[in-house]
Amino acid sequence: MNSALVFSLLVTNNVLLTNGFGALGLQRNKDNTLFTFLNAILVAVGTIVCAVLYNVIYTYLLDPYNVEKLGVLIVVVLAGAINFATLGILKASNKEMYYYYDTTYSYVINMGLTIGILFCINSALSLIDCLITSAFIGLSYVLTSMLFAFVYNRLHSRRISRMIRPVPITILTMAVLSMIIYAISISF
Repeated sequence: MNSALVFSLLVTNNVLLTNGFGALGLQRNKDNTLFTFLNAILVAVGTIVCAVLYNVIYTYLLDPYNVEKLGVLIVVVLAGAINFATLGILKASNKEMYYYYDTTYSYVINMGLTIGILFCINSALSLIDCLITSAFIGLSYVLTSMLFAFVYNRLHSRRISRMIRPVPITILTMAVLSMIIYAISISF
């Protein structure tokens, strides 16, 4: 069930949040593959860091003192801090990437994605299991983002109505991803 939730978060992030609901053709970040890759790597690393930090906090503070309800606040603070650090890294390193990050509301989108993924990771796992789980989720996010970025240019065919352009390729991409994830899951 957790895998289905994480997959839904990854696809939702790429189809709806990053593209927007009504202005699918106006999102400039999908035209820049370098930005998509850099953003995906930063989100993956941020997710791993947040998951490990939350696991340590949960193991040594929240669980022993029976204050698990504070976990929601800690998850939000960790996700906000990591994504704020990502914003700072992009701003200091490359103005063009920072412009893409700022104009596509990536801070809010990435923060929501990080929070959702952290809720899907079991807090009672050992530190190594948490690290492995979050690393696989981060890798899945990078692969999913890049798959969507590579097929996004095909959406700009002039023969298809602007209102229905994203539908066929999105459905095809989701089907291929579902088959890949299913094949990986049954092989373990």
